[in-house]
Amino acid sequence: RFTSSDDRPDFTSIIQEDSITGPLGIMDQKAEFWMKYWDPDRERPAAPVHLPWMVELRKLALEEDLQDITIKQVKQIIAIAPAEAGMGADGWRVRQWQLLPEGALQDLTKIHVKCEAKLAFPAQTLLNEVILIGMPGPAKGDRPITLTCSLYRLYNYIRKPFVVACEQGHLRHWDSAVRGSSALKAAMIAELQGEISLKLGVPTLQICWDVEQLYNAMESEAVTVYGCKRGYSPTVMHMGISTRWGKRVVQCQGFISDWIVPPRNILAGCVQSVAWSRVYLFDLLEKRHMAFFPSTIHSWVDGLRQRQSGPANTILHNVA
Repeated sequence: RFTSSDDRPDFTSIIQEDSITGPLGIMDQKAEFWMKYWDPDRERPAAPVHLPWMVELRKLALEEDLQDITIKQVKQIIAIAPAEAGMGADGWRVRQWQLLPEGALQDLTKIHVKCEAKLAFPAQTLLNEVILIGMPGPAKGDRPITLTCSLYRLYNYIRKPFVVACEQGHLRHWDSAVRGSSALKAAMIAELQGEISLKLGVPTLQICWDVEQLYNAMESEAVTVYGCKRGYSPTVMHMGISTRWGKRVVQCQGFISDWIVPPRNILAGCVQSVAWSRVYLFDLLEKRHMAFFPSTIHSWVDGLRQRQSGPANTILHNVA
């Protein structure tokens, strides 16, 4: 990582047949590519500082009565936090705070209590590092995973029971991303259902959909409205949504872009993102199942699998 332009090695982007091969040029191009998703309307006037929907969310959060975070909770979460989790821009892992003395853990607890009371984290803890992971063939491109700072991660781990309670209250038969499951298990179940239908000679149609760039398409206002409608904690929602305004860098193959400030999209990698995608798609999937029963669309975050068995004419009618 380079703290200033003077610290950077003297790399030169070499243009060969319109291809950029220098590392800094490549990083600039990758950052520009993702900014097209994170901020497609960069020429629009700046948004007002006080967004009406954010003001309403703040009002609901201030009215919510949550018990203060305790040092016991902080210690419990630190003890079970992943030991090899990726480091964010702050260079810490939550697990490493096990080494802190009692007084420091008390101060850490007080910081969380004050942040929640103010509904804001220090700006330094909202710096996000977006790691670009190359997709396996035959797909091309990168998959962005965001590493948030440890203070924010610790807060989300502590308040996760509120998120889980909301999710458990709205689980439906189409949800595949549930506790104890995995993407592999969901795929194996889908394959087994197909094999059984074939063996029984039952007409079956299955269509797999991939919601491309789901997190980049999810507007914070819509997430907030749907979440509060479904009983999501407004305090936890407010603390999470605030990360979208944090500066971020793009990292790939050991090189890091300049800081950028995107005004939209949800962070893929944030502890709350999967829960937000669930409430975001809930109304759509519920209406779809009510209108076209018994056709089912199983969901795994941004992966949807539409399936129906029965008379061929009925299947074709519902799909059409």
